[in-house]
Amino acid sequence: MKRKAREGKSGFLQYYQRERTDIEMEIKTGMTYVNVFSALIETVGYDAQCALLEVRLTAEGRVCRYREVPEEIWYCFRENASPDIYYRRYICGCFPED
Repeated sequence: MKRKAREGKSGFLQYYQRERTDIEMEIKTGMTYVNVFSALIETVGYDAQCALLEVRLTAEGRVCRYREVPEEIWYCFRENASPDIYYRRYICGCFPED
């Protein structure tokens, strides 16, 4: 039982540290980051002043940055029930990538 409690605590600490890192990144870059429930995408971030969208992929851990993304696309993307499909259909290949 003690082992399970420790594992649970460890998972919480990892989650807390990850959330803290996302908040620190938001403060440094001015981006708003959101975790999404997806097999392909871990987090998405958007900077309205630069019209820059960041997508962190889960499998590779790679971060894709897309320029000239309208704010409307950001809102639709983060609110969409199927972010994987929305990403492939409306973002990937549709905007200039850094």
